[in-house]
Amino acid sequence: MKKKIGIITSSFPKHKNDSAGVFVRDFALLLANENFDVFVFAPEQRGAKYDEGSIRINYFPWLGGEMGLSSYNPKNPIHFFKLVNVVLSGMWSIRKFVKKNDIDICLAMWAVPSGLFALVAKIFFKKPYLVWSLGSDILKIQDYPLGKFILKKVLKNSQKLFADGFQLAKIVENISGRNCEFLASGRILNTETHQVDYTRFDPTKANFMFLGRYHEVKGIDLLVESIALLSKEEKEKSLFHIFGGGPLESSIKKKVKELNLEFNTFVNSHLDGNKVFSYMSKSDFVVIPSRSESIPLVLSEAIRTKKPLVLTNVGDMGSLATKYKIGYVTEPNAKSIAEGLSLAIKSDQNERQSFRLGMTELENLLDLKKSIKIFVKSLSEV
Repeated sequence: MKKKIGIITSSFPKHKNDSAGVFVRDFALLLANENFDVFVFAPEQRGAKYDEGSIRINYFPWLGGEMGLSSYNPKNPIHFFKLVNVVLSGMWSIRKFVKKNDIDICLAMWAVPSGLFALVAKIFFKKPYLVWSLGSDILKIQDYPLGKFILKKVLKNSQKLFADGFQLAKIVENISGRNCEFLASGRILNTETHQVDYTRFDPTKANFMFLGRYHEVKGIDLLVESIALLSKEEKEKSLFHIFGGGPLESSIKKKVKELNLEFNTFVNSHLDGNKVFSYMSKSDFVVIPSRSESIPLVLSEAIRTKKPLVLTNVGDMGSLATKYKIGYVTEPNAKSIAEGLSLAIKSDQNERQSFRLGMTELENLLDLKKSIKIFVKSLSEV
């Protein structure tokens, strides 16, 4: 009889081309291919019409859903109320989910709130669970009332702990007093070439690509400020293709206009997941200007596309980039990022090619299929 795995997540794609929570979906699909029955438990989203034959998606009701959970600001009273509601509703609904589907083991994607739901399932049904920490859950929750207490409870009652970063794994170990294993997150990158709009790409210039949420933590504002610091000649020799969406979208577009960067900086909306490879393949560099990060999905995507990077020295990114020599490492401020961009603009093909040499080894380290093998082995030990 197949083991029934319940994946508990606060983020899951609304549709097949949605980028939110895409690695959760891809992990679930790969796990289903390993002869497991996979069920997903996630908060409802307005307009969600996702259907996948090999995995069963169960949405639980709450008072939000008009945007992704990560976009809610706890300092906003209305948002805070909705965040409290999603936690309470999830704790109530998880019991029905586990009982109805006869779940054997739960995997919490994010220690909080997903791990809290898994803990409830363990208390009521004695179901074991594993926790996969992904950065923001560990780093942010400790600032909330009772946050550290809840986090410790979740981590200490799990059967096994994973983290998608090396530094993050050490933080989890310090909090829990238990071993935490590195498990790379990632997406199944569609490497087919799709018909897309390349009109703004110019092969005679250095084409940079940013892909991520328009949020302070992702440093999108730092990137725009750093472009403004480039010399006139450097601006004329470079183009910046920005893809994403989020709370800073309107302010970023306004800043681009105020800084007179509209001739070389193009702010786009969300990018269809199937087209990531196509656009990235046309770029010369991928930029990751994050203020806080573990190992982001876009890093593994750039490596698979063999594109050198300009990235900030946060989380594991700086050490990995230095060890494998895959690009220019900067500090998370506009001046330093501008210096990295300047080096990239001035680089020649030989230098860019040298960055690609270390990417194959790093690609193997961050392979999602390797993560599946590690996870399946762990299930046999539970």
